[in-house]
Amino acid sequence: MNDPSDLSHAPGRRPGAALRPLLWVLLAVGLAGNVVVSGAGANVIANVMLGLLTAGSAAALIVQHYRARRR
Repeated sequence: MNDPSDLSHAPGRRPGAALRPLLWVLLAVGLAGNVVVSGAGANVIANVMLGLLTAGSAAALIVQHYRARRR
């Protein structure tokens, strides 16, 4: 039976489109957190973890962009 609330196969909707806003939020949080932690001279582990979060979300956005673009 079809679920009317399932928008994954809606016309005009690309796969993974719901993930994009979350990736942008993670990118912004990672960037802002890295700036704050770096400026405060705080824990190096926190700085590395926020850097990995930023790099990972940026990489995921790039991969999603190239997979979803029209040819």
